[in-house]
Amino acid sequence: KDFIFHEKLGSSLTADIFRGESLQQPGQDLRLKVIKPRFTAQDTTSHLQQQLSYLKELNIAQVTVPTLHAEGDVVLLAQALSQAQALDTYLQPHRALNITATLELGIALAGSLAERHKKNWIHKGIKPGNIFITSDFSRIELIDDVRILESNTLGQLINNADYCQQSLT
Repeated sequence: KDFIFHEKLGSSLTADIFRGESLQQPGQDLRLKVIKPRFTAQDTTSHLQQQLSYLKELNIAQVTVPTLHAEGDVVLLAQALSQAQALDTYLQPHRALNITATLELGIALAGSLAERHKKNWIHKGIKPGNIFITSDFSRIELIDDVRILESNTLGQLINNADYCQQSLT
């Protein structure tokens, strides 16, 4: 009830992602990651809160820490929506990057990861949908630093047919 949802941006095994806005700050585009109900156990919420607190403490340059909102069975992570474009979206009409853009992206991505690694934080979810780029490749944003599942839960899911089917699509 604190957010207005405008459009669905995507989906993953653990969450659906929407563009929306907060009723407290209308007009600011937000990325709302709504955790799917089967992953919203109490220990998941406390696991997320611990990760967010730790990530905030690390104060890593260019990392926007989302805020956790939990009400009843609804758990979501909210953060400012990037004005840059996701790499997977960029690649749809372009199909490939030229060598210069590839090198610039690789160098920027390596720098972003190095900043995290210096502070003992590992991203664990690097994929084109989590890499946002400006049109001139002058800046990248790597999003989704927070893991919804703990590693032991993830291990149980890997043996689950639903997980395997989702990974194949």
